[in-house]
Amino acid sequence: MLTVEGGAALPLNLYWTADAPLATEYSSFLHLVDDEGHRWGQSDNQHPGGYPTVRWRPGEYNRDAHTLRVLPGTPPGDYTLRAGLIVRTTGAGLDVLDERGAPAGTSAAIGTVTVTRPQQPPPVEALDMPHHLNVPLGDLTLLGMGLDRQRAAPGETLLLTLYWRAERALPQDYSVSVQVLNKNGGIVSATILPLAAKFYPASEWIAGEIVQGQHWLTLPANLDSDAYTLRLELLDISTRPVGKPVSFGQTGQVTVISPERHMAIPSMEYRLNTNFGTRATLLGYDLEPEMARPGETLRLTLYWRAERVMTRSYAVFTHLLDADSHIVAQHDGLPVEWSRPTTGWLPGEVIADVHLLDLKADVPPGEYLLEVGLYNAETNVRLPVLDMAGQIVEDRALLAPVSVEP
Repeated sequence: MLTVEGGAALPLNLYWTADAPLATEYSSFLHLVDDEGHRWGQSDNQHPGGYPTVRWRPGEYNRDAHTLRVLPGTPPGDYTLRAGLIVRTTGAGLDVLDERGAPAGTSAAIGTVTVTRPQQPPPVEALDMPHHLNVPLGDLTLLGMGLDRQRAAPGETLLLTLYWRAERALPQDYSVSVQVLNKNGGIVSATILPLAAKFYPASEWIAGEIVQGQHWLTLPANLDSDAYTLRLELLDISTRPVGKPVSFGQTGQVTVISPERHMAIPSMEYRLNTNFGTRATLLGYDLEPEMARPGETLRLTLYWRAERVMTRSYAVFTHLLDADSHIVAQHDGLPVEWSRPTTGWLPGEVIADVHLLDLKADVPPGEYLLEVGLYNAETNVRLPVLDMAGQIVEDRALLAPVSVEP
């Protein structure tokens, strides 16, 4: 296990080998992440191995030197080291394949790094805070905050970063309530979060320590188009407010653009009515062309109906399978080209979700199957398909066969 102080640099070497000649130039990356997917350090290399990847020879090892820089104020604890490759011209990640040859994300976990408390707190300027606040709150000072964007849709998740300094050893475990206010000052949602990280409670902090916390903040699904403001309250161990609420003002303002919603069920070529984990129903789909040729693109339109408000964002998978269940074409991602996360669906809403599956020029003629479903992108666990009695019968919906002609 590797160990590094918060704010320090960790030298690491990766070793790559090409399985076949490469026609694409790739860059490599290392990310240090926690269990919730927050990134606490990274290193990038435009020329892994010291020269362009198109010059890698199959079977030869290429040493890829990195210096992973851990963010100042990273909460002490164990983190996962993930590595991957991206296409230099587009920034697209190269898929990591599972045992079936199916994509399982664009990075691979390669080890664990323990981050320890630094001997001296970092200087405030080293935190690179987007917005300085310097608000005293009892035993703490809220030094600043950051928000990854200020325009979003209902149900989208924002990244909120808070920067703290303990003015003395903390006598208890504090938490924070992050509230979303409408233009009249009314609270439309409130989320209770740990001060920085659940694995590093405030009671373990020492006097003078500086810690930053990264938090996912999901906006309510039912928000109307308008401007909303974030506000923070420090809570004691009994969840009672400590001090006055801190409004982030313009720096914490989020403009929400609500999508046009449809409740009526449209006409569709194929009807299914497949229930995925009581969360959503795949009502049916359209497919064109039904008889395709190598090199063509299948246009698959899925019609989903939300059955309840979802607190987790699920991705859609669409796989074209051969007779041996190998994937020959696919399109995965959040619904409607990443613009309609399931956390923004309202019960009864119908969502038309288009997926384009590109057939390779050398795909053999024959009959193929389309499998479709929803899965947790963080764990790759699929939502189950339920029968009328609520019993699990599958983890996918199989669509009508697709013929590929020569």
